[in-house]
Amino acid sequence: MNTHEFDLVTIGTGIAAGPARKLAKEGWRVALVDAREPGGTCALRGCSPKKMLRTGAATLDLLRRMEGNGITGSEGVQGNWQDLVRFKDSYTDPIPENNKKIYSKMGIEFFEGKASFQDGESVRVQAAGAEPVLLRARKFHLATGARPATLDFPGGELALSSDDFIHLPELPRRIVFIGGGFISMEFAHLAARYGSECTVIHPRKLPLPAFDPDLVEVLTKVSEEDAGIRFVRDSRVCRITRDGGVYTVLARAEDGREATVEADLVVHGAGRVPNLDGLNLEAANVAYGRNGVAVNEYLQSTTNPDVYSAGDCADTGAPHLSLVASIEGRTVSHNILHCNRQTADYSSVSAVVFTLPALASTGLSEAECERQGLEFEKKFGESKRWFTNRHLNEPAGAYKILLEKGTGRILGAHLLAHHCEEFVNLFALAIRHKLTRGDLNSVLWAHPSAASDLVRMLS
Repeated sequence: MNTHEFDLVTIGTGIAAGPARKLAKEGWRVALVDAREPGGTCALRGCSPKKMLRTGAATLDLLRRMEGNGITGSEGVQGNWQDLVRFKDSYTDPIPENNKKIYSKMGIEFFEGKASFQDGESVRVQAAGAEPVLLRARKFHLATGARPATLDFPGGELALSSDDFIHLPELPRRIVFIGGGFISMEFAHLAARYGSECTVIHPRKLPLPAFDPDLVEVLTKVSEEDAGIRFVRDSRVCRITRDGGVYTVLARAEDGREATVEADLVVHGAGRVPNLDGLNLEAANVAYGRNGVAVNEYLQSTTNPDVYSAGDCADTGAPHLSLVASIEGRTVSHNILHCNRQTADYSSVSAVVFTLPALASTGLSEAECERQGLEFEKKFGESKRWFTNRHLNEPAGAYKILLEKGTGRILGAHLLAHHCEEFVNLFALAIRHKLTRGDLNSVLWAHPSAASDLVRMLS
């Protein structure tokens, strides 16, 4: 077996793998390893391709809403899913080769294959049809991300993963989405605009448990009434069967009530878990659990000081978001270079679910403010009749802003609107720099614009 010597070996090539490039610039001998094409989930199978597909759905949605309001004939406009997938591929297809060119230019060696620790100082990489190679290094960085959780009920293997969904050659008439998180809600809104009958089965009363429940309630209502998405609530899928091309999904509530839904496709959106399979972490004395690699505040393994971890495969308690992976990647870079002097700051992390309209959040939730014993005031209301939503004939809009009592400091912001994925960044900036209601109201925001709504929200 050929052996290669490095200063750093990073396993994974997504956003959390940033330390590979940073340390290569510092003169370290660096290797990157990935069992799949280089680029990671966000660029190739998640955030970016999803939003490319959403562009088509948002355009169809806007045309429909503007029918009779200056637009005529939109009902005859047809969405072409195959063309939309090709549009998405025009962005994602070049990424792996472009990454390889960047690695080569930076002096980073890329190894495509499955990684497995042999001991605390070496990793074996096995590519299909090739001889394995051994990579030895002073430091290791785990950035392997997450994979779909295993569905442990009969027929779970029949559900399509989100990775596969974005490559579908066509959309079927009826789709069932398992779970009510990011994946199910975003894809249901996308598929509904392209004519599919979508059903979301979720074990709670409301989907999207990571977001403000009052705004989720508004979104759920508009999802049903405007997009035609059906929700089976408080129920868990317990069996999937297939007869020819028809799937039958059985869901059961805690009180024993059952619901049966027939579909032409079932999509797994019931969560993701750290992608640590096959890494043989025990051989490197790297502790891990169901939430990922056990790390300290410096993102260093609690049991092997030469191993760091960032992103969805690290057990930090932070949400699984690309922004978090980026923050943690930068933190790992700093700590490897400077002997553990930095911790990750998650205080103004923003999250967006790209439904139509989108739902965004940054800072503290109402429940978190209460848990921390903070005295706060809440500004909550619907904004669908405000100009920012009205000029696009949006069917829904809402907001909840949390302010510290006395100071007016912005603690959290939760938004439902077509523009909120950009608008939420103003609040993230305010939280990062501890700005107050007075600070934001003192700005002469361009009008009419989304930013000018700040004054109404904070008044």
